[in-house]
Order: sequence, then structure tokens, then C-alpha cells
Amino acid sequence: MAFILLIITAQPGIMIVDRIRASRIPVYKKRDKILTVTMGAANFRPSAFSRIQFFAVLTGFFLLLLGRVWFSSLLVTFGEVFLYTAAFLAWILLFDSTARAIREKGSGNRSGS
Repeated sequence: MAFILLIITAQPGIMIVDRIRASRIPVYKKRDKILTVTMGAANFRPSAFSRIQFFAVLTGFFLLLLGRVWFSSLLVTFGEVFLYTAAFLAWILLFDSTARAIREKGSGNRSGS
């Protein structure tokens, strides 16, 4: 069950970085700026990578549940593989969104000069 901890620890980091990225979106009205920061990741379209991660989480939990109901160790093993894959992808998403935030900050500084 370590995969749950691995997934959960990466998600707040992704959320924080997405909020930082959202706060850098140029908005001219104060109300729109507050909405942008509040919405956070809703301002960004999900990448194919994040969709794969979501699919891996759903499939993993589904297989784990079926494996427990049908007493199938093979399904439980496949479910755990999917969930560990989802945890790995969550950490890659965290590093990717951090790199995007750094790149966007760097490109924003150059265009403002």
C-alpha cells in the first residue's frame, strides 16, 4: 500500500506548482486575477501524460478491488503494478510541472525586458 503514499505526496506539489503557474498568467482585471489563482490547474488543459496517470490510477484500483473480491492474486498483482506506475507518473508530472514553471518564469522575464 506504499503506492498510495507515493501518489498522495506528489499531488500537493503538483497543485502548488500549478497555482504558481496560474498566478503568472497575465490578467488585467483584479477579479480575473483572483479567479485565475483560485482555479489553479483548471486553467491548464490536461496533458496526455496526466491522462495516462489518471487511467493507471483508476485501472489499478479497479483491478485491486476485483482481485480482492474474486480472491485472485494475479489481479491484485496487476492492480499494484498499475498503481505503482501511477505513482511513478505522478512524480514525473511533478517534475515536469516544476520545469514548466521555471521555463515560463524565465521566458516571462526575457519578454518583459
